[in-house]
Amino acid sequence: MEVTETRETQLECKSEGWFPKPKVQWINSQGEEIPPVSEFQTQDQDGLFHVTTFLLFRDSAKANTTCSIWNPILNQKKEGQVSIAVAEPFIFHQLITGGTIFLSLLILSAVIAIGLHLYKKRQGARKGKDILLFNI
Repeated sequence: MEVTETRETQLECKSEGWFPKPKVQWINSQGEEIPPVSEFQTQDQDGLFHVTTFLLFRDSAKANTTCSIWNPILNQKKEGQVSIAVAEPFIFHQLITGGTIFLSLLILSAVIAIGLHLYKKRQGARKGKDILLFNI
């Protein structure tokens, strides 16, 4: 299992020593088949098959997935199940991003408010000087 830079989770399922060529299937927790990103099957010198398949999750907070490899002729089957929870880092990332945006807007608002206050104060001081100069 590998989490990529784009926050995708890649699963790899690998099995060796099959004959005849096995069937490979990814299944989600609802029992539905998930198509793999890629699948490679090779045959060694002894005629046995080796299979490697990859599955990629995008924007998935949780995943309970089974990799099933079987020989329908001999009724042999191997399964591997994995449960993935990637919600915590994603939520943490959202909080950091949301907090950063909020803080930036708060600072920008404060700078604008202080600038307006100083501008009005300066305009008021100029009017006072103008009046004094006018009265002289």
